[in-house]
Amino acid sequence: MDESRTYPAEGALFALNMLVNTPGGDTYTFSEIKNPLEDLGFVEVKMIRASQMMDCLVEAKKPL
Repeated sequence: MDESRTYPAEGALFALNMLVNTPGGDTYTFSEIKNPLEDLGFVEVKMIRASQMMDCLVEAKKPL
């Protein structure tokens, strides 16, 4: 999802579906994924594939 949480429209509809049908389901923006990963010590957090089809891929590295 983009930072406005309204695009892509399919993601907003999916978030609504998750809200209605699960105890805590949602869709997430990149920063909502990136920040907790960094808080846990991961570095070089980046989105390596972004798509309107909601099949994005995030990569993060854990230092040795």
